[in-house]
Amino acid sequence: MRTWRSKGLLLGALVCLGCVASSEGASTEGASSEGASSSESLTFVAATSDGGLTGPGTITAPDEVECVEPEEGDPPSDWIAAAPLPPPDLRELVARGERGEAVLVGPAPARRRTVRLAESVQAQDEDGTITTRSALVVGGTRIVIGSTATRVTSTTRTLDPGRTPLDDVDVVRTVALEGTTRRIERVALAQRSTGIVLDELDLIADLDPCESEAFDDLDHVFPAEMPPVRFPPMSDCHQDECVTIKRSWIQAHHHVWMVHRAIEALNAASPGVRAQAWALRGERGDGTRLSARDSSFANWFGEYDADRFGAVRQAINHLWRTFSTGEHGLVTLRHRCPHQPQNGGNACFTAIGNPSAHHSVLGYVNYCPTYFDNGDLAQVETTIHEPLHHVFVELGGILRSIRDRHSHWHGNLCIADLQNGAQYGTAAAEHLAQYEADDGGDCSHRSKAVRNVSNYDGFIRHFGDAFWRGDMVRWPSWPPPPPPPEPTPQPPAPGSCTLGEEGCQCADAVYDDVPDGDSEIGMTCSDHDGEMSCAATEFGVQVVGICTRCEGFERAGGCECTDTEQCAPGLFCFGTDTHGIGGTGHCYPQDPPSWACLADCQRLFDDDHATCLQDHPTGGRCIDSLCSALEAEQCFQQGLVCRDGDCVDECDADQDCVELGYPSETFHCESNECRRAI
Repeated sequence: MRTWRSKGLLLGALVCLGCVASSEGASTEGASSEGASSSESLTFVAATSDGGLTGPGTITAPDEVECVEPEEGDPPSDWIAAAPLPPPDLRELVARGERGEAVLVGPAPARRRTVRLAESVQAQDEDGTITTRSALVVGGTRIVIGSTATRVTSTTRTLDPGRTPLDDVDVVRTVALEGTTRRIERVALAQRSTGIVLDELDLIADLDPCESEAFDDLDHVFPAEMPPVRFPPMSDCHQDECVTIKRSWIQAHHHVWMVHRAIEALNAASPGVRAQAWALRGERGDGTRLSARDSSFANWFGEYDADRFGAVRQAINHLWRTFSTGEHGLVTLRHRCPHQPQNGGNACFTAIGNPSAHHSVLGYVNYCPTYFDNGDLAQVETTIHEPLHHVFVELGGILRSIRDRHSHWHGNLCIADLQNGAQYGTAAAEHLAQYEADDGGDCSHRSKAVRNVSNYDGFIRHFGDAFWRGDMVRWPSWPPPPPPPEPTPQPPAPGSCTLGEEGCQCADAVYDDVPDGDSEIGMTCSDHDGEMSCAATEFGVQVVGICTRCEGFERAGGCECTDTEQCAPGLFCFGTDTHGIGGTGHCYPQDPPSWACLADCQRLFDDDHATCLQDHPTGGRCIDSLCSALEAEQCFQQGLVCRDGDCVDECDADQDCVELGYPSETFHCESNECRRAI
C-alpha cells in the first residue's frame, strides 16, 4: 500500500496555465482589460469565517506569464453548452427545501462499503474517431456487449444493452471496499442519462492496481447514492502519478457532485427559497454552522442575482457533465503526465511560474511534476480547476469565458487601483465576490467572480470537502422559525369572577363609592384588602378596565404614587406638587384622562373627606366635603366655583391658583376657575 502524508494547504507552487502557450502551436497575447460598469443593485456583506479549513492563500501569478484565452463573447464555433443532468433525487431535494429543511444531508453509515466505476461503451479516440467496445475482459473473463443471441463460448459472458443507443450506455463496475482487498463484485450495463441498469453480472475480479491503491489511500465510506466515478483516459503517467491523480479525481468527483446537487435543487426551488438558500451556510452535527467560506455560495459569488445564478449553474453543470460522462464539450477529457526530456517542449517545462498543471489544448489536462509535490487539498483543487478552462457562461445575454486573468478597478468611480493578472487562491476569489466601494458599488467584481476559475474550484473544494470529512451534515442551515404568536389574552369571562375584585372587571361606582383608575369614568375597585385601581388593560385591540393591585413599582394607571419611579413605564405621577411638595399623586399617561383630578384633593383643601368629582362640566375637579356634586354643578352654572359650601370666584390669575395650592405646572386660571392646563 502506498503511504502518503497531507501537506495541508501548501499551494505555493500552484500556478494554473489553462491557456498558456504550449509547444503545440498556440500564440500568446495579454489578457484584455475590462471596463468598469455600474454597481449592482444589492449589497452583500459576507459572513466572516468561524471555523473549519480556511483554504489556500493567494497565489500571485508572475507578470511574465501571458495567457491565451478565448475572446469574450466569441466562443469557438463548435462550442456546446452542457445540458444539465438532473440528479436522480432532485424531486426529494426540492421538496426538502420547500419545507424549509436541509436540502443536502450527510450520508448515513453504510452497511457495506462500495463504490461504482463507469466507462463508456462508445468513446472518442485521440484522433477523434468514435469507437464502440464490443467486449471487455474482467479478471480473465471476456464479456461480450450484445444481445443474448450473440454466439459466445464457455469462457465468455454477455451483457445486453437492449434497444438503448450505445452512446448512452456505460459499463459500471461495483467495487467492494471492505477488508484489505479491493475487488470487483459486479459488472453491469447502465443507461447513462437515467442510471437505469440494463443488464448485470455477478463477477468477482481484481481491481486495477492503480485504482486499488487510490482507494486504499482514501479509505473512505462513499454515499450510496453517489454516481459512478469515471476516470479519464490517462497516458505517460507512472504508477505513483496514476495513484495520485486518481485519488484526487475520486475526491473531486464527490465534491462536484455535491455542489451540482445543491445548485440544481436551488434552480428547481421557488425564487424565494433560492434567494435565501444562496447565502445560507451548512450545519454540523451539533447544530452549529460552518463558516461561509466552507458552505455558502454567496461567499464565493456575491449576493444573489438571477443572472449570476444562471451563469454559476451553467459552469457547474458543464463541470459535472465532464466528471460524470467524460465529455468536455465535443471532446473526451484526457489526463497526461509529461516528463523530461521526452516532452521538453510542454508548457509544464517552458512556462514561467513552474505550473502544477495546465489545460492548454482543449481536452488534454497535463499534470506537471510540481503537482505531485503539493498537498492533497491543493491537488484536489487543481483537479477541479483544470476542466473549468475552455468553458463559457452566459452573462447579460453574452457568452463569456471562465478564465484566470482579470482586470478590475476600485473606488467610487471605479477608476482607482487597477489590478491585472491571474486571480488565484481564496483571498483573490473572495475579493471578487465581496468587494464593495464606499458608495456601495462593486466595480464589476461580482461579474468577474462568476467568471474566475478559482472562485469555482475554491468553493467546490471547500463545500465538498466539508461533507467528505463529515464536518458538514446538512445544507443549508435555515434560521429557526419564529416562535408562534402568543395567543391574544382575553378578559375574564362573564360570571367567572366578582366585579370590582382583583383581576376582574371594574364595578360601577354607586352611592358613596369613590371612582378610581384610568379606564373609564365612574368605575371603581374594592379597596378592602389594600389599594386597587381600575386600570386600562389591553387585550389585543380591546381595552378593558381590570382591577389591579397598587403596590411596589410599575403601578398601574390610577394608582396612588409619591414619585414617577413608582409608576409603570409610560406613566407619570401627577399631583405630588400640590401645595409645593409632599402630596399624594396618581399614575397617569402623559395625556391623562379628562375626568382625572391631577391634584391631591385632600391636601389641596386640607380636608380628609375631599374627593375627585369626575363628571364636573370642566372635567375632573377636586371638591371639599362642604360641597356636593349638585352644588358644584349649580355654582358652575353661575360661572363660579363651589368652595367651603359657597359659590365663589376662585381666581383672577394663574398665580392665584398657585397660592391656593394647585400644582403650578398642571393648572391655570380660566374663567375665574383653576382648571387643568393639560
